[in-house]
Amino acid sequence: MVRGRLRSTRTRIGTAITALVAATFFATFFFAVEAPSTDAATLVPTAPTAVTAVPAAAGRMTIGWRAPLSSAVSSTGTSVVVTSYEYRAASTSNSGSTWSGYSPAVTLAATSGRQAVPCSAPLVAGGGCRYVLAARSAAGIGAWSSPATALWAPPSAPRTPIVVGRHGAHVASVSWKTPTVSGGLPLKDTLAQVSTDGGVTWGAKVESLAPAYMTSAFVLPASCETNSECRVRLYALNAAGRSTPTLPAQIQWRSVSDEIGIATGTPYVPAGMTEPQFWNRVAATGAGWARIDCAPLSYASYSTCDDRVAEARRVGLRLVLTFSYRPPNSPDIFSNSEHQQWAIWAGEVAARLTSANPGTIGAFEIWNEPNNPVFWSPVDPIAYADLLARAAFAIRLRSAVPILTGGLSPGGVNGGSDATTDPRNPATWLAAIYSSGARGHFDAVGHHPYDTYSGVTNQGPPRVGWESGYRAAHWLRVVMDANGDSAKRIWATEAGTPSCTGYSGGKFSEGLRATRLRDDIADWTRGIHNPWTGESIGLGDKSDWNTGPFMVFKMYKQYDAPGLGLSFATAQCGHPAWYEPAPVAMLKTLTAG
Repeated sequence: MVRGRLRSTRTRIGTAITALVAATFFATFFFAVEAPSTDAATLVPTAPTAVTAVPAAAGRMTIGWRAPLSSAVSSTGTSVVVTSYEYRAASTSNSGSTWSGYSPAVTLAATSGRQAVPCSAPLVAGGGCRYVLAARSAAGIGAWSSPATALWAPPSAPRTPIVVGRHGAHVASVSWKTPTVSGGLPLKDTLAQVSTDGGVTWGAKVESLAPAYMTSAFVLPASCETNSECRVRLYALNAAGRSTPTLPAQIQWRSVSDEIGIATGTPYVPAGMTEPQFWNRVAATGAGWARIDCAPLSYASYSTCDDRVAEARRVGLRLVLTFSYRPPNSPDIFSNSEHQQWAIWAGEVAARLTSANPGTIGAFEIWNEPNNPVFWSPVDPIAYADLLARAAFAIRLRSAVPILTGGLSPGGVNGGSDATTDPRNPATWLAAIYSSGARGHFDAVGHHPYDTYSGVTNQGPPRVGWESGYRAAHWLRVVMDANGDSAKRIWATEAGTPSCTGYSGGKFSEGLRATRLRDDIADWTRGIHNPWTGESIGLGDKSDWNTGPFMVFKMYKQYDAPGLGLSFATAQCGHPAWYEPAPVAMLKTLTAG
């Protein structure tokens, strides 16, 4: 009986074990066949890691990230493939006290690492953005990262400042490279600070140098000229604050050139620059002279140039003051009776300015390019001789400053400069005013020896073409000597090289123009010489020409290179029609051996 019950129990246990084994096998088989797949193509990535944001250029942040640590692995061991990254941005204007809502997702161009993206926050202190990133696979977009935040920041310091001082005027020219980091905001200014004890302490005054350029100038303490411990350091400034300072820079002192000047042009101060800033820069070139226009607003008023003369005096420049043009809305005919009105006006202005600024005005020039129909139409040397005589009389009654004839345009006539009868020709025009009795009414002849001849690298022929202002200078000397005026000098009241002409239609590069300027100054002061042998080429030498100061036209430059700003005349080649080297480069050109 007992044995029967045991046999029955064993049977039931065996049946249960058999059923369990079968069920387990069935379940294992079923789930192996029917279980959901974990193939990589059906899974999305986890969030990117190490997400960062830092200011980049104005209005942009750079975001960085690393790939997701776990991109979900399939049952076959294959990782999820990230096909792109997306970001969303929110902005603040109050250093994160409040934030805008997140923008719609934007796909990043980069698939790894780092990319600059827009930030819509205002470009002010306290503005900034925060970003969240997500990775996308074929199955869709994954989780968003934790936010990374960046606010606009002060810039890094300007780089490699060079400071060059001008003896006598206590003005320094300074150049620098832009900061490596802008802080995400436009630069507002570059600031200069002076130490008189080798950088131990620094003056309270911080001088603005203007932000749009990489060269500028400012006035130094008078003691710095004899104090070798003077140092200068610079800061960059944006709306978020100022940078750390540069390392202290020592001042390199240069002498003033008594025979070189800057013909400033009209208008002459670029937008965004103050009058004192402009004159600081002109003086910092090392030039001893400047030329400015002075025109009547009306014959009952004074002139447009009083403030300019005062600024030139402040920075120690001597001036060629060019009396030119007539009041607005003048009649077409410039009659002899109006000549007298003009002369009286010039005499009154000369008396007042020389009295208020003793020693500043070194010459009065009567008109600008009177042989050029753009400025005197039609060209009439006899009428000019009448104006010159009246003006010289009125000025000499009130002032002992020398008088120059209006600087002559060198071009306009094709052919030998000694053979033409066209009054636009400089030598012909000068001979005509001598014939009209002008000899006693001027102390020197003004001339504009522009030279756009083809040998821009000094590897071409010497400059003897008809268009050469140097050829014209030779024939002016011939006319002056023939009229008993060998002792009178020829002053170059404008000269230089345009940016948009050159050999075979090419353009003058900055380097070629700097070289050409150096050669032009040498030729003007020593006479034209063979560029290979240094020998005179037959158009005279210093004793033949008896030349005076050389005025470079003008201290301007395009904004995309170091300089003073845009000229008022922009040429088709993309540069201003005229621009000159920046103050430091100019100073090195003028004072090199």
